[in-house]
Amino acid sequence: RPTAILISTGVSKETKNKINAERFSIQVEMKRKKDIIESLKLIDDRLQELELSKRGAENFVCGDIGYDKLLPLSLMGEGMERYLSFVLSILMAENGTVLIDEIENGFHHSILAKIWENLAKLARKYNVQIIASTHSHECVKAAHESFKQSEKYDFILHRLDRVGERIEDVTYDKETLEAALKSNMEIR
Repeated sequence: RPTAILISTGVSKETKNKINAERFSIQVEMKRKKDIIESLKLIDDRLQELELSKRGAENFVCGDIGYDKLLPLSLMGEGMERYLSFVLSILMAENGTVLIDEIENGFHHSILAKIWENLAKLARKYNVQIIASTHSHECVKAAHESFKQSEKYDFILHRLDRVGERIEDVTYDKETLEAALKSNMEIR
């Protein structure tokens, strides 16, 4: 039975750490640590290794970026921790769906295309459909550019418009989105 995983911005830091630690442990057992490290290098290319650490009753993922000690990923920035959640969710949802709320949060716009490229690669490898929400024009543009460069353009944008009392779905395929972006149309 396919799995669906939601990544929400409204989750506490403690809950996020607990979920990531549990999912990381499972993926290490499945020998997928290399995929995780390679993905996280998009955020910090100094990353060499990941380990699970325990302090008291709490487990958390730590990374080796060349310092004397391993650092908890939470100290490497919101983007690193958030991207770890994305990657682990895709691996956990093999043959299923990952829903990401406000995908652009925590990332500088300059790396959004690389993030989309890697998420697409992982999603294809593990047969996962990603459904992401955003209010960012830069994020949509980065996704389009990233998928345009790949062998397969398997990205569709759905914009929800309120028309009176109902909501209508406006769908953009590759050609429609390309034209909308070139014309500077509102697509969010």
